[in-house]
Amino acid sequence: MTAALHKVAETPVDQLDQQVKIWASEVRELSYDIEDAIDTFMLKCKGHEPATSFKKVTNLFNKFKTNHQIHGVIKDIMDQVKKVSERRDRYIVDDIAARPTVVDVDSRLEAMYRKATKLIGISKPKNELTKQLLEYDGSSSQQSNIISIVGFGGLGKTTLANSLFQELKAKFDSYCFVSVSLNPDINKILKNILLQLDEKMYSHIDETWETKQLIDKIRDFLNNRRFLCVIDDVWKKSAWDTIKLAVQDAKLGSKIIVTTRNKVIAEHAGGGVYEMKPLSDDDSRQLFCKRIFDSNDDCPADLCGVTEKILKKCGGVPLAIITTACLLASKPRNSEEWDKVNKSISLGLENNLDVDNMRKILSLSYNDLPFHLKTCLLSLSKYPEDELIRKDVLIWDWFAEGFITDETRPAGTSLQEIGESYFSELINRSLIQPMSVYYLLDDGKVHQCKVHDMVLELINQLSVEEDFVTTYLSDGQQTGKHTCTAQKKKIRRLSLHNSNKSYASPEAREQLSKLEDCSGMDKNHLNHLDKLRLLRFLRLGHYSATKLPESIGKLESLETLDIRGARKPNSSKSHKVLFPMSFVKLRKLLRLYAGRVKLAQGLMLRDMKSLQELVIEAT
Repeated sequence: MTAALHKVAETPVDQLDQQVKIWASEVRELSYDIEDAIDTFMLKCKGHEPATSFKKVTNLFNKFKTNHQIHGVIKDIMDQVKKVSERRDRYIVDDIAARPTVVDVDSRLEAMYRKATKLIGISKPKNELTKQLLEYDGSSSQQSNIISIVGFGGLGKTTLANSLFQELKAKFDSYCFVSVSLNPDINKILKNILLQLDEKMYSHIDETWETKQLIDKIRDFLNNRRFLCVIDDVWKKSAWDTIKLAVQDAKLGSKIIVTTRNKVIAEHAGGGVYEMKPLSDDDSRQLFCKRIFDSNDDCPADLCGVTEKILKKCGGVPLAIITTACLLASKPRNSEEWDKVNKSISLGLENNLDVDNMRKILSLSYNDLPFHLKTCLLSLSKYPEDELIRKDVLIWDWFAEGFITDETRPAGTSLQEIGESYFSELINRSLIQPMSVYYLLDDGKVHQCKVHDMVLELINQLSVEEDFVTTYLSDGQQTGKHTCTAQKKKIRRLSLHNSNKSYASPEAREQLSKLEDCSGMDKNHLNHLDKLRLLRFLRLGHYSATKLPESIGKLESLETLDIRGARKPNSSKSHKVLFPMSFVKLRKLLRLYAGRVKLAQGLMLRDMKSLQELVIEAT
């Protein structure tokens, strides 16, 4: 089944026959069902009590009963396999995808992102906007204090706004830069503004403050101050209408920069509207060549012709140019290979610069990924838009999901090195973006990443089509849409954004079979933790109880526990968490990350022989 899915994955999704898609979906569901059956069998057959004479008889009876049940499950699965196998003739499977190799992060990448995306082609718009932003004659109206940058995804709106922000912020008394996104948490955005205005004053924001209180705090702070504010990626009028209440009384030459894909939103915001234009031919060529060669002059003569054809189809869109260049950078430098990529790019992009065509170009890079990296990239679809994703947590997630196994490990490398390699390769291909160095570390390495909006839209749709992750946004809407006629059977992975709201459908609650990343819990929420005996990765962000439950000792499969950031309810103050005596029963625990903890009397971490990574402050 794995070999079959590998083979299907080698063909671009939009080129697959509809019946093949349905067949692959059925095979995938069967593989999940088989895994579930094996897990159930292993759990039911495993004894946990002393075997007295009476118990031995009872255990034999239970074993017979369990075997009978498992036999029924296996018979049902085999019947399904037979039916699916009869439809297999429509797609022949010959081989298995090649095993991965270890790669390092491209050392030029951060410099490329910094220079290529921030400097190439933005000098003219930057100079024009800088002049407008610094104009102040003491009588400016509110309207002239707002400038909106408009353009579709991937054109460089945020890059331009950030470049302006970094260069001009020193000229203002206060400043802030916040992203709104498609489904914003307005209170979270307002709190972010307060923290940027004065981190010391607002480091302990009262979690009970409502929207009006947050707006009033911002208005009070900005009163009689000259400030610069960037409101990035606004999708809805309602979001802007709320945020503007906090910053609308811009005086003393204060400026507000709004970025949006929608011109209607820009006009609604008021003030000036600056429409982003695609890069010129020269700038496009420079951006493209900086990713592959040292400079524009280093492009071999035999590649110049096909390069021009590719750039024409990219239409001056920075994201399309960088993504395509990253794809070509991993291929042999010959015109035949490059021409294959050129022919794969959908025609018409130069005349129709829209999101659908952008997605087709991004799909090229996804389709070029080996099977294991496609799976890892799809797992990122569960994260919210604009989320900063920590590398260590992401790799632990891949471990727990079984995406990184000994079977895919080249000789002489560790599983951790494989995880690092996967992360590096996704960065090198520009499918995830490296972010600033994580504040706890100063080793010059990339420890966080972010998924570009256009890439996230792509993998959200692919994830839905393959029933990989089911994601419900803060408004209760599900990401992506089903294009396959096969009936969806189960939710295998569920991601709830703002999960305190009970908007998940009854089907989602009834069919839930896997849940990732539980945060904001107290002790009562973990009463039935002992039932999750196959759980491998548990992350309890902002855990508010003072003790882990005794039942945690029954998580016999747990490999990673991350309980950093424990704090009191409605407070930013940390507190100690008591680890019970049963904690020592976690025989498979490999990684333990915690903040302030207290160990039960007699509990010795040295008795946990499997521990490989330990970051903890114990008393």
